[in-house]
Amino acid sequence: MESVPQRSPKLTPTTGRLLVFLGALVHVVFTLLPDSSSWAVLFPWILIWQSGLLAFVVVALLLLFRRSPFFLLGSQLDWGVGLFFASLCISTIFARFPQHGLWYSLIGFGFIAVTYVLNNHLNHSDSVDRLLRLLRFQALLSLVLVIESLGLWIFTTLKPELERLEALRGAGVNLPYDFSDIQLRNWAPFGHQNYTAGFLILALPLFVNMAITLPRQKWLWISAIALSLIDLYTTSSRGGFLALILLVIYAIAILLFRKIIPRSQVFLGALGASGLVAVAVIFNNRLQSLFLNLFSGSGELAFRQVTIETGWRMGLDHWLTGAGAGSAFLMFQQYRPAWGAKISEWIFQLHNTPIQIWAELGILGILALIWSVGFTIYLFIRLHSSPTWRSHYQHQVFTYTTFGSLLAYIIFSLTDYQLDVFGVSAIVLITWLSLVHIGQVHLAERQALWQFEQLRQILTLVITGCAIAAIIWLFPVNRAWQLSSIGFRALAANQPQIFETNLTEAYNLAPWEPYYSLQLGYTMTNYARQNKNLKLLELGQSWLEKGIKANPEQEFGYSASAWINIQKQNWVTAERQFRRALELSPNRRDPHFGLAISLFEQNKIDQGLNILAQEFTKYPSFATSPLWDLPQWQKLYPQILAKMPGKKSPILSWWLAKTEAETNQAIATLATQGGNIKILANALENKPIQFQEPATSLTLAINAWKNPSQRKPLLTRAWAIATQNIPDQSSQVIVDALVKRMETAKSFDRWLRDPVKADSPLLLRSSTFRQGFSVNSRHVDGGVPQDFWELQSHALVLGFLNDLF
Repeated sequence: MESVPQRSPKLTPTTGRLLVFLGALVHVVFTLLPDSSSWAVLFPWILIWQSGLLAFVVVALLLLFRRSPFFLLGSQLDWGVGLFFASLCISTIFARFPQHGLWYSLIGFGFIAVTYVLNNHLNHSDSVDRLLRLLRFQALLSLVLVIESLGLWIFTTLKPELERLEALRGAGVNLPYDFSDIQLRNWAPFGHQNYTAGFLILALPLFVNMAITLPRQKWLWISAIALSLIDLYTTSSRGGFLALILLVIYAIAILLFRKIIPRSQVFLGALGASGLVAVAVIFNNRLQSLFLNLFSGSGELAFRQVTIETGWRMGLDHWLTGAGAGSAFLMFQQYRPAWGAKISEWIFQLHNTPIQIWAELGILGILALIWSVGFTIYLFIRLHSSPTWRSHYQHQVFTYTTFGSLLAYIIFSLTDYQLDVFGVSAIVLITWLSLVHIGQVHLAERQALWQFEQLRQILTLVITGCAIAAIIWLFPVNRAWQLSSIGFRALAANQPQIFETNLTEAYNLAPWEPYYSLQLGYTMTNYARQNKNLKLLELGQSWLEKGIKANPEQEFGYSASAWINIQKQNWVTAERQFRRALELSPNRRDPHFGLAISLFEQNKIDQGLNILAQEFTKYPSFATSPLWDLPQWQKLYPQILAKMPGKKSPILSWWLAKTEAETNQAIATLATQGGNIKILANALENKPIQFQEPATSLTLAINAWKNPSQRKPLLTRAWAIATQNIPDQSSQVIVDALVKRMETAKSFDRWLRDPVKADSPLLLRSSTFRQGFSVNSRHVDGGVPQDFWELQSHALVLGFLNDLF
């Protein structure tokens, strides 16, 4: 490598212009495509981003093949890229799941090609300011995204929710717009509010850049800044909010350091920014919880503690090489700490970029990250000593805005991992390369593979060979994805034979991918259980076993197979599989209940009783399930209660009271409590109650008991509050049953506690959807399986007492 003159020969014609255009088009598509983060793992969209990355690989090869300089990054940053490349290679070789590691590493290799193609694009020019053109292109694309984001959120989320809330108000239920509900935050266009916020944090300084360097378009870019701030607010991303605060502090520091405007104006601006931040917090309940959680350690702060602990443990076990790129979602349950309870039971990323790199790429990946960040900061500092940079106002603006973007995003990256979201990773790369290019121009470090023709030839041959090998390896992987996608569509169209044939062939092409075998096993066994088809049940279970073999660290396969063994009365095997499932996901009620059944059938009564007693302790409302009224459980139920450790909660003691004396004593205990429990006690004792707004489902039910003529409208409103949904036909059936039950009940106590019959609408049945599928499995072509075990709930507990338990 040698330094080259500041100006280089212009390429004529531009090498691979059409391929670069194709790559840029893919960047536009995956930036603006609604829900693009999900579509990126859907066939045939995977072929589109693969084509975009392949186009840049081919352009890189063409640049190496030509006899013009192939420019490097300089400023020691090529070593960082080299470390990153080495970490991907080594982690893939030693990965726990090498095929998955190769899949994700190929994406990383593609982005390395993008890095050097864009770097050469910026350097191969002596007449056109390509840096400004590149930044303006990204700024315009970002502005389109902001407009699209607000439009999609307004018409697909805000407007329907406001209409729903208005309909609820018509039913007597007053609810505010709740940003704490993830479904109501601005997901557009990437599919998750944090992805949108991360992009906006990078785009905001870019809009400032354009407003300063393109004064004729100033009002366009000032409008872009304002819209971006509104858009960021609608995401309710707390990581984005923290990064925005850092950006404001950084901007104030730069203005004070450079003395661009009087200090008094800087302080007035800081005061105004603080006021806007305060207003945002006041009117957004989720941003308010940011500060509350910092002190309480609850909420999503606890969620991130779980994911960070998981990644840290994974990295410690694979500190040298990492577990392999893309392994976090496959191994999450194996390393998730038990103290996390039900928080973050399954997730496909660790919500912290350094932790994700540590877990998947090990110490070499962390060194690559530290090296790249450290020398980027060093480049920023060194630029201030360059005479040419100090005399180039436009490049100073570029420097401060791009560095501000990167600095804020570094903070944001501590709360999320987004490098697998193509629109976000692309703007990160463009922002970073823009700063690197300014360093190349002003620090005389434009380096190239200039005279080393033999090295260029070797690199060209090696990259060509690797690219061909990657295409050959990807062909059956993509074909399997295509077949499965067709199969899932056939299943939706009630063509199960096509589904089975296609999923079987997909498995044969990619047996290392557990998604195909688990989906095939679940679908077949679910159909077999419903139709009592023993032969199909055996076949379905064999597919589940294949899924377990492909990934022995995923709970679903063990639980599903164990329930089949329960049906086949293979009690010992079922016990073993349920215990393994609970090792991986210790807080799921489904395998606990199945384990208890397998223990009872082996005459291990005490062990089974202890299992269920612990479940009653963790989930007291589980003890109210109509399930325990079934004949096979009536003898065991008192024994389970007797095994519960410690003293029962007052509300559970009241629910379990049998005699009049026990009931009166339990109610007296409830009366010593506060809040809604005391209100319940007063109602049970027929004492006067002062009702206050906002009404709760319980207070409305009490009011309905005291006002027979108003029972139906009051219980309708109560059920709407309990479910937070507009009363529909199915809920009206439940309300009618509640009214009928109230009309025949001897007391308010008996209305609440009397058993519900098996055919009653007040016996609610539900099965939990499994979190390890869809986006979390990095496949969205198929459906989401449910637990084979069906939970039975008492409607009156679920509707009026659930929060008291």
